[in-house]
Amino acid sequence: GWQHLPLDLDGLCGELAQYPASNLGLRMGRQADGRCLVALDIDDLVAFQVRADQLGALPATFATRTGKGFHGVFQVDADVLARLTNFTKRDGIDARVQGGQIAVPPSLHPSGVHYQSMHTLAPARLTQPWVDWLLACSAPRVHVTPADCDCPADLVRDDRWRAEATAH
Repeated sequence: GWQHLPLDLDGLCGELAQYPASNLGLRMGRQADGRCLVALDIDDLVAFQVRADQLGALPATFATRTGKGFHGVFQVDADVLARLTNFTKRDGIDARVQGGQIAVPPSLHPSGVHYQSMHTLAPARLTQPWVDWLLACSAPRVHVTPADCDCPADLVRDDRWRAEATAH
């Protein structure tokens, strides 16, 4: 798919000329210039503020307003990028890393609102508390079986029983 297509400005211009209403995406992960980019897609501003109060403010960076919130694009080290995974809805935040993308202006959000530039700065380095949080959210989940915990018998017999212990 698109994750493996070469970055080709002439091809992009040709596609946009042929399909001018197309949405545009910015690929995350290792870039051609060696930078490693990750995006935070923040839709729940209240939940995000609670997390920001714990981890500190995000640095000023390349950012776009979406139909529900905003995207911020940040740089991380290659060894960090290698340990991150894309995830959704942790404290109102989705992470897009290697193999992920975000829509950018002038794309149209499903809500009917066009994405808008907030800051056209170069992507800033993500601060260590946020890096640590992303790593914790990317940690492999441990699947728990009924035998692994002291669960009520009726819960164990319920076919819908599924529990996951996470590192956070």
